[in-house]
Amino acid sequence: MLSEMRTFVNVHDDLKCWGVDPHPKDWGWKSRNNPEYGYASIWHNLITIRSKAKEPLPPTQCEFYDVSLGKMCNMYCPFCYTNAYGLGQVYPNVVDKIKYLFDNVWYDKNVAPYQVAIGSEGEPTIHPDFIEVLKTFHENGVVPNYTTNGKIFTEPDSNRDEIVKATDMYCGGVALSANEHNTYWREAFDFISQTSNIKINLHMIASDLNSIKYIQDIMKEYDGRVWTYVILPLVANGRSKKCMTDEAYDALVKVINEQRETGKTQVAVGARMYPWIIDPDRPALTGVQAHEPEMFSKNLVLDEHIRITPSSFDTRTTLWQAFDDPKIFF
Repeated sequence: MLSEMRTFVNVHDDLKCWGVDPHPKDWGWKSRNNPEYGYASIWHNLITIRSKAKEPLPPTQCEFYDVSLGKMCNMYCPFCYTNAYGLGQVYPNVVDKIKYLFDNVWYDKNVAPYQVAIGSEGEPTIHPDFIEVLKTFHENGVVPNYTTNGKIFTEPDSNRDEIVKATDMYCGGVALSANEHNTYWREAFDFISQTSNIKINLHMIASDLNSIKYIQDIMKEYDGRVWTYVILPLVANGRSKKCMTDEAYDALVKVINEQRETGKTQVAVGARMYPWIIDPDRPALTGVQAHEPEMFSKNLVLDEHIRITPSSFDTRTTLWQAFDDPKIFF
């Protein structure tokens, strides 16, 4: 498999031969080869094709990271798994920390990530250095993406115009949290769509049968206007005390399979869907390539220690940190 992947990189110049619809921006090719983990991959226009690794990649050598700029948020979602809130912490010096990582940790192509998703613990667009963060990742060859509740894009007096311009220039895509209680995401979708060429994903939470009906309605309403629908299961973490029900998953499978057969917009599911996907007693999702959560990704917390944790659902378990004493550098 590894030799086949290397041959693919050398011979082919387009993912269409794999039946993959490439991203409209040309991000070029990247490849990684970590034989000690039985892992090799190629990346082109936000699509990763990889061998099946023997074990999880080391915390500092993942191909993808969620990135936390802090725990502050301008909303108070009832199911927020990180318990972000208005007076939450904004991590300082995040641009310097990112540059430190590229200089000292991600120093060559076999250890640097392909892309990052900025959000993790809070709302990234309200961080004062957000635009500079996007630029810094981009200038170091890593594609930034981010997840937002969209509220800032509904505020004419905010820096939304600058954010959209930077998003268009530096990002692979933006994900809007398109959940029922969020009254901002539709207006934000319209604003971003009308002022940029960026591809928009919709993140939706699957919890009970009512949420599945909502997801189905949104899929029909926005079909062909969205790059990807991303379905995330409700988990008992942070402010949420409940998990997605089994009957909700069973209903969701039917909705997703129908969308994949007849719809124009592709569908993806979050890593936390893994236990249901591999359960032989549950209905099967078609076209899903499942791997263990955190196999190829981790969560990067840009606090005073610069920590890597298993995921944005688990930010207390530190797998690696740059500094025991943050005063050494900052």
